[in-house]
This record gives sequence, C-alpha cells and structure tokens, in this order.
Amino acid sequence: DTARRAESAVLFFDEFEALAAKRGGHSTVMNRLVPELLSQMDGFSTDKKNNILILAATNRPWDLDSAFLRPPRLTEKIYIGLPDYDARLFLILKAFSGVPLEDNVNLEGVASATEGYNAADIIALCGAVKDRAIERSIKNEATSNINVNDFLIIRGDVFEHHSLMFFEYNTNDMEGLL
Repeated sequence: DTARRAESAVLFFDEFEALAAKRGGHSTVMNRLVPELLSQMDGFSTDKKNNILILAATNRPWDLDSAFLRPPRLTEKIYIGLPDYDARLFLILKAFSGVPLEDNVNLEGVASATEGYNAADIIALCGAVKDRAIERSIKNEATSNINVNDFLIIRGDVFEHHSLMFFEYNTNDMEGLL
C-alpha cells in the first residue's frame, strides 16, 4: 500500500524464490501466497498513476513460479554471472586493504583459487580469515598477521557447509598461495 500511495517507488525482493516458489507443493502457505503476490503485481502494472519498479534477485531462478516471469510482471531478466579473476581480485584486495598480512600470503593466488565462487562466498572467506587472525591475536594478546595457514584452515570451518568447497586441493596444489 505504501508503494501505491507514493508517486514513484522501487520494490526490491532479495532471495525472491522464498516468496515466489513454484506452486503445487505441500505448502498451503505458498499455495496462497503466490497467487496473492501475482495479483498484487498485476495491480501495479495496471495502475497508471504510479511509477513502481519491481526488482527481484534470486540465485535459483528455476525455483520461481513461471507466472512471475510472464508479462506484465518481471519481464526483463538480467543475468549477473560469477566474478571473473579481476573482480575476485578486486574483492579480495578490498577486503584485506589495511589488514596486516604475512609476506607469504599471495592474494593473487587466492583470487585464482576462488574461481567458480560468487562474491558472497569470497567475502565470507575473507571475513573468516580475518576472524581467525583476530581470535589468534586475542588469544596471544598480540597483533597477529594473516598467514597462509589461515586460508587453509578455514576451508573446513566455513565452506564445508556450502555446496562448494574452498581450496579442495592438497597442499602440493597450493603453489599459488605458498
């Protein structure tokens, strides 16, 4: 209702598949929610007095009810792929800007080793590595630089819960980092 009352509005739905999942499953809530959301979106497209832009993001477009992808609802689709090497390196350099690193840490090697990862996984990796160094600093009561082992050890702690494993290599394959 707030968007309808405004002269113009942008509605952004992140993880849209959580609201717009395919109907027909056992969830009575979803079987009621999806038609209501479709009806509301149809109302936006026919309301001439408002300029309402609806944006939706998903990592699982195949889980969306196909009715959302038909006009006049979400008619434009923009695919944003996985980050390439330069984008991964940018994210990693940004994450470790001003952070003390041991000389043996090769961030270019980390960027190469994270091929196939999305930006969120790369940022999670960087955060976990920094957290590990902070925990070590607290335990030792002295500043501790990030080292190669921080990257190697977090693989089991952070990424075993993801469908992708970070650094699924043996130590001999880690020349880019060592």
